[in-house]
Amino acid sequence: MTTHDQPVREGTGDRAARRRAAQRLFGIFREWLPLVLTVPALVVAAQLLRIVATRLTFPVDLEWIEGGQLLHAYRVLRGEELFTEPNVGFMPYSYPPGHTVVLTVFGAIFGVDYWVGRLVSCLAFAIIVGILSAHAAASFSARPLRIAAAITAVGMIAAAFPLTGGWFDLIRNDELALGLSLAAAALAFDRGPMSRRRFITTLLVMNAAVFTKQTAVFYLTWVLLFHFVRNPRQGFKLGVGLLLLGAATTGFLEWVTHGRYLDYTVFLLSKQVVHKHMYQDALNRWLDFAPFLPALPAVAVILALYGLLNARALYWLGLLGAAFPASMLPYAKQGGYINNLLPVAVISGPVALMLVGSLVSKSPRRAAAPVGALALFVFAAGSAYLSRRNIPPSFAVTPARRAAAERLIESVKALGPSVWSPHHPFVAIKAGSKVEQVHEMPWVDAWLAGVQGLNLKPWVERTRPEHILLTGREIPLLMEAIADNYHMVRRLSEAELVPPITGFPTYPQYVLARSEKKPKQDCLFEFESAPGDDWGRTGRAFRSGVRSRSKHGRAIVGRRGYVLTSDGGGDDETGTLLSPEFSVEKPKLSAFVGGGESKKLALRVRVNDEVVGEVRGGNHELLELLTFDLRDYIGQFARLEIVDEDPHGHILVDHVCWN
Repeated sequence: MTTHDQPVREGTGDRAARRRAAQRLFGIFREWLPLVLTVPALVVAAQLLRIVATRLTFPVDLEWIEGGQLLHAYRVLRGEELFTEPNVGFMPYSYPPGHTVVLTVFGAIFGVDYWVGRLVSCLAFAIIVGILSAHAAASFSARPLRIAAAITAVGMIAAAFPLTGGWFDLIRNDELALGLSLAAAALAFDRGPMSRRRFITTLLVMNAAVFTKQTAVFYLTWVLLFHFVRNPRQGFKLGVGLLLLGAATTGFLEWVTHGRYLDYTVFLLSKQVVHKHMYQDALNRWLDFAPFLPALPAVAVILALYGLLNARALYWLGLLGAAFPASMLPYAKQGGYINNLLPVAVISGPVALMLVGSLVSKSPRRAAAPVGALALFVFAAGSAYLSRRNIPPSFAVTPARRAAAERLIESVKALGPSVWSPHHPFVAIKAGSKVEQVHEMPWVDAWLAGVQGLNLKPWVERTRPEHILLTGREIPLLMEAIADNYHMVRRLSEAELVPPITGFPTYPQYVLARSEKKPKQDCLFEFESAPGDDWGRTGRAFRSGVRSRSKHGRAIVGRRGYVLTSDGGGDDETGTLLSPEFSVEKPKLSAFVGGGESKKLALRVRVNDEVVGEVRGGNHELLELLTFDLRDYIGQFARLEIVDEDPHGHILVDHVCWN
């Protein structure tokens, strides 16, 4: 019996050992499975890093406000006033100066440049990611879950990049303001009484957040309320301290700006229109990005009822709630853009993980299995979600775009040291321009707010830039300021055009030069009065004859008095004008032409009833000097034909002269 039993016992032992090994292996796999599920999060984070790496040193604006932010720091380093007297030239953005202060410090060390401004935003964004991912990880007790939560939080934040317009690394105050707000929240959250050093540090960071962007008050209100409930005495001290420090800072800024600080940052904003339908638009965008958002408050209530909601999850859920008004109000304001959706977008994912962590960490031991399974399901769902959230490569800077930007800088350098670029002032500065720069955006804010008496023309006449770099998207106020004294000399070539990657679609396209008085030209038609009866006419397009501005009241830039226009009764009217016959006496005939660029809008030269030359406008109210080569027709007779066969556009013509 003994000899027959021994192999059986050994076989049984082998099977038991294999079973135990398999159980251990399964336990290890189950324990570390959440890390496997973070692969999509790592992919999205890697995509973001790659895109940011292509953009950091891009030498012109990625978005049209970037150069204006740099202009603020540039002025401070030159000892020039920031909160200037309104309506005399440079005006600041309607933000507190916190972002400018940081840009100025970095600019003093490294020089003011695009990469420096983007580095500031990247560092601020790193603070945001670090704080949110650390608190998401701290919500779990098991090490694998902590690591998985941190990585997933990073992936969720990175996935918000397209929703916010690719704003994370741009030279704007959004990242710094949110980073300071979350840093203040993290400092104030720590348990136990505050040391004097932490108390002072928390106050300073809170104050810095408010004076970087006004919407920080929403986050800090929640922080103070939460702190007051947990520790009334300490919360009261923190609130009073912040109030006194904020009042002192405001008083100081009012004093050094001669009472203009609040005018720019509070009173001007209060006059701007809020489009309430944009609130719903914001909600729709958030829900499309994070469908789980409506469930978060309900989950928190259920956890609280069962005693499973910890202080951390409640605290950060409240900050997410504060992010809604902090995002929606500037988004709905006139001129708002999707960058304002950033706070909710980046906080929502980490907060969802914190709620899961609260459930896992506070559940009783007997419920460990189902709760652990639920946590795995959440990580699996997050993995599936992030696997569909790839960041489009269109946000990256391509070599071709970088080459175009470098050509643009060289072209602006060639214009000399007196170039004004109202939408991209730092492009002019970078190219060596010495003329004072004014960014259009503050003038836009004042114009949209209905401020009366705005007039940029005196500043233009005082500074007298030799060249102006326009985008074709400038407001009528600016066009009126330059209409009489500047004319378009050329369009930038396709190789020099650098469209923005995000934001308002405006980029340098047209070069204008100052119009000096010149000897009277040999002109065929100056259009200082309406064409006479010797002109052939069809249709009704030219019945108004000549104007000094367009039908819509926009200034016509480059005019020399009156301009022939086909929009007398509106763009829907069509027709043609045929000039009297004239002799071709010189090889080149020039004309100032503007209006639409449709093929149905044209100025033509006809010889023997055959079209020998045709030019069109550039889809703007800028008159461009265009030339016909008529050397092969000298001695023959020709006519001008001005055509408007487009019911959606018009043509402008002025001073048809021999060169």
